[in-house]
Amino acid sequence: MRSTGSVPTTRRTSVRVGAALLGLAAATAQFAIAAPSASAAPATSAAAPAAAGAPFRAGGVVEASGQLDVFSRAANGDLVRSYLSPSGTWAEYDLTVNGAAPALGGNPVADVRPDGTLDVFYRDVNGHLSQSWLSPGTTAWQTVDFSATGRAPQSITGDPAVLVHPDTVSVYTADSAGDLNESYLKTGQPWVTWDMTKAGVAGSVTGQVATAVRPDGTLDLFYRGGGGNLEETYGPSNGSSWQHWTFLSRNTGSWQPSAVTGTPSIVIDPATGSEHLFVAAAGSGDLLHAELPTSGGWLLSDLTAAGAATTLAGSPSADIRPTGTIDVFYRAAPTDHLYQTYYGWNGGSSWAGYDLSAGYGPAAIAGDPSAVLEPRSKALHVFARAAAVPHLIGDALPANSVWRSTDLTAGGFAPVLGGN
Repeated sequence: MRSTGSVPTTRRTSVRVGAALLGLAAATAQFAIAAPSASAAPATSAAAPAAAGAPFRAGGVVEASGQLDVFSRAANGDLVRSYLSPSGTWAEYDLTVNGAAPALGGNPVADVRPDGTLDVFYRDVNGHLSQSWLSPGTTAWQTVDFSATGRAPQSITGDPAVLVHPDTVSVYTADSAGDLNESYLKTGQPWVTWDMTKAGVAGSVTGQVATAVRPDGTLDLFYRGGGGNLEETYGPSNGSSWQHWTFLSRNTGSWQPSAVTGTPSIVIDPATGSEHLFVAAAGSGDLLHAELPTSGGWLLSDLTAAGAATTLAGSPSADIRPTGTIDVFYRAAPTDHLYQTYYGWNGGSSWAGYDLSAGYGPAAIAGDPSAVLEPRSKALHVFARAAAVPHLIGDALPANSVWRSTDLTAGGFAPVLGGN
């Protein structure tokens, strides 16, 4: 049975607090990383341009306090934070209105450092990489233009990707030439940026980079390269010996496409250490899966051809639950339904698919969904843009319960969205 959460509709302001939906908790902090100095935030623009070739996707993360944060780009370009407290109360805060962010030109991505610092990275309206962050124990957001301060390329394309690993925060971007760049901050040191493509350890990048840290500390970056090839750049966390190769040229298996489309998604199974990669095939839109066990090579399969997935109309978003269940969410073609392909549910050992739009909502989505998992309560959240109206929809699956779908924009806890 469809269960839809309800939130009261109130007049929008820069800060909003409202109805209870679901309480969350999160992991504790382990180390500290110094934040960069702040710079003044430019005034918001009336309407920021959409990110070229980048469908809408929200950026979600869970803080150590248990608060769930979802960042999105409003129709006027503002950076807006929708957040769910551990007590189950949704609220909204417009960072741009409050001088803590410039107008955005793309989708934001977020991370929480182990010291509790909350970071948001994004391409601003000028094509610069910018950051907004909230230090632990403070209430004042700060912002800095990375491109203007030499911490990133002068101009970036698409959306950034962020990765937190041992004592470092790394941000990956594609510059105007398509080169892969890394801007990173090590504990107690200043930000450093370098061009990985010019250094010969990366190919050209189209779209966003997918990131992961393997159990042995290896950093793994996957991206769509020149000609639509799936490319991988990987190396140890200290960055001493990066390597690069074109994935499909080295593996055949059951994969037949010559190219991929969209942005890949990666998850690591904490129980087995296996790495799982998901990406859409160019042309067919099939959902492709590659598994890298802790020993041996990549195991490749086509989940659409196997009947466990439908055809994709965008990029997948994967997660792995504490129970070991792997979920992959995506916009299905041609219906634009929110679809879920999963493995290992209820102790099972096979892949299966489920049409969330048909069962719970929303009726159809635009852009790409974003999955956020809360490990302690085992609650699973998926955020997407409704197709009928540019609203942020949150589908939530509490542990041992059923999916619930809520229109956060209609409730006053998210903006009218920008993007495609």
